[in-house]
Amino acid sequence: MNNRPSDLAGESFTSRAYPNDVAPLIGAPPQLSPLEEFLVVASRLNSSISDLPIFSDHGIGSANWALLKLLESGSMSTEQLAQRANLSRQRVRVQVKELEAKHFLSVTRQDEGDRRLRIVHILPRGTATLLDISIWLQSRSQRENSKRLLIAIKQIRLLQRLFHLEKISRAREERFRKKSGDKLVVSSDSE
Repeated sequence: MNNRPSDLAGESFTSRAYPNDVAPLIGAPPQLSPLEEFLVVASRLNSSISDLPIFSDHGIGSANWALLKLLESGSMSTEQLAQRANLSRQRVRVQVKELEAKHFLSVTRQDEGDRRLRIVHILPRGTATLLDISIWLQSRSQRENSKRLLIAIKQIRLLQRLFHLEKISRAREERFRKKSGDKLVVSSDSE
């Protein structure tokens, strides 16, 4: 008896769904879930934006720049910053510490009674950096990088919409499960 995977249960070898870490080892094509596809594309976009020389020239990454850009409109708490940046509070605290160490921003405690409440303020160096990056981006927008940036922005917006739709789909599925009481309804057409 032959025990090759292609002989099992009459299935072809490539039609089976294998985990992505196993598929390359056995020759099956990897199958990504929509969330995995989103994460792969988002990672590629992030690396292409982070590769812009203006960020490394100033010693910051694109994520640091995004936080500075949010603070350009005014000081806010780390919790507000996390909400507006759509990041975890822990991630924002790490980035804030990095930017504070480089003198792009400062953190103060507003209330001595509540030591957890930290207000983040952009410093002149942070404002100057934003202005420099903005000027560089505007000058590059008339050259070849503008196309790449515009495509990246469009892809980010599309990915944000897809991620939002994924969340809506999960919420609807969860409401349906709760409504149906997690019962599986099977119809029989063989009668």
